[in-house]
Amino acid sequence: MLDNGINKIENIIRNRNSGINQNIVINKQQILEYDQQKENSYNFIKNYNFFMLKKICSDFNKLGIKYIVLKGCVLSYLLYDDPRRRTSSDIDIFVFKEYLETAIQYMENNGFVNLNKEIAHHKKVVHHYVFNNNICSVEIHKNILIPQINIDESYLKNTLQQYNIQGVEIYSFSITAILVHLFYHLYMDVYISHLTHYEVITRGGLPKSKRFMYRIYEIVLYVQKYRKTINWEEFYNEVNSQKLMVMFKFMFVEILELFPKIIPRFYAIKLCSKNYQDYDGNEKLNNVFHNFSPFTNKNQIGNYIDANWNQYWCNVIKNKDGYSFSNNDEHFSAKFDIIKSDGSLNIAIKVKDSDLSFSEPDNFDYMQSDGVHLMICSTPKYSYSGIFLFPKYIDGVYKILVYDFVSNKLISSELIEASIDINSYGYDVKVYFKNKFLMNNQISNCFYFGIIVSNCIKSCKHRISFLSHTNLESSWYDPVGFLKIEV
Repeated sequence: MLDNGINKIENIIRNRNSGINQNIVINKQQILEYDQQKENSYNFIKNYNFFMLKKICSDFNKLGIKYIVLKGCVLSYLLYDDPRRRTSSDIDIFVFKEYLETAIQYMENNGFVNLNKEIAHHKKVVHHYVFNNNICSVEIHKNILIPQINIDESYLKNTLQQYNIQGVEIYSFSITAILVHLFYHLYMDVYISHLTHYEVITRGGLPKSKRFMYRIYEIVLYVQKYRKTINWEEFYNEVNSQKLMVMFKFMFVEILELFPKIIPRFYAIKLCSKNYQDYDGNEKLNNVFHNFSPFTNKNQIGNYIDANWNQYWCNVIKNKDGYSFSNNDEHFSAKFDIIKSDGSLNIAIKVKDSDLSFSEPDNFDYMQSDGVHLMICSTPKYSYSGIFLFPKYIDGVYKILVYDFVSNKLISSELIEASIDINSYGYDVKVYFKNKFLMNNQISNCFYFGIIVSNCIKSCKHRISFLSHTNLESSWYDPVGFLKIEV
């Protein structure tokens, strides 16, 4: 089962790397030294994370705090008999509601900084609290999974099992519930990271890359080791009881294509024929998904967006000059105006932000800077642009650098011009999309437009909140919620 799947994965990777320049000269000794440095660093982090997990769990046990360790060292212990073998960047622990305040107080009293306290006035904590001691990051979860995927967590919360790992009693899920959680976590990744429904359409399938393959690989290893221990009837009953979106079915089918024997055939067939939830109950959109296949006619994308975009916009006003909306908050707000004129499209963005935090001139990580993210999608001649307007302080002057995240390069002023004005309340940005850009991106009769304003806080040099023109239930990177603008 595993060997056949790995062969398929290797073919995927080989195809992706076929365009790499084979004439690049590589200093092997430098690579070996660099790899050794990375390995030493990784080993230190893994050892330290496990040390901290044991301490936290031991103390939680003494304090009577009810918790569940999510994946991490417990999964590593179950998969490899070594709690430190599986690389994990942080520690994730779900804490039951009645013990949450005690757990937060414990973390603050034991050398961890509660990053959420610094950003509490910017963004309500929905899913988890982040704690850091400059070496280790610990997330204390209010929910096991993000609420947006609408998973009833009752089963997971009631399947606790105690594991003795190197002398410390650590609570996590039962053997069967761990498999359930691995599937739900992959579903969550699919939902928030790789595949919006929109991407499923544009790609014609689920991309077999990045964390998608990594999660599948862990699921396969886990099933191979615990196949006879897993209660498959319990697994099926739990998954079947959930109101899962049709995207779960696509994900499940992709897994079975790579690893056909991962789930006993009887239960695999039943899960494939399960009644999955249609997206928003929209007939036009549901027809698109039920006829799921790589599309040769990109008008399907326009149909998809047209079916849903106006369900999600927030406080948008159309006037004689264009479109505008505002999203007000005591500490962070923004107002946008989109104005069409001959030969160009003009956008004015007024941002109220008392804590300006701009990254270095050569840093184009949008998570580390204030700025404005613009998404433009045209149809029926499909094109997509993801642009970030980076405010920079260069040679004593504030400027805007326009960065294209699709091609990973700066955009010439021949295509887009942008300027910034720093003032008492924050900053104003003006953007001019020139006719050449509009033509290059197939923008003719109409296009779809998304805007997000990013707020980075100086104290942690990281984005802690953002404003979007869509409501909280939609994904800002998914054109379902884009403004439809007639040209």
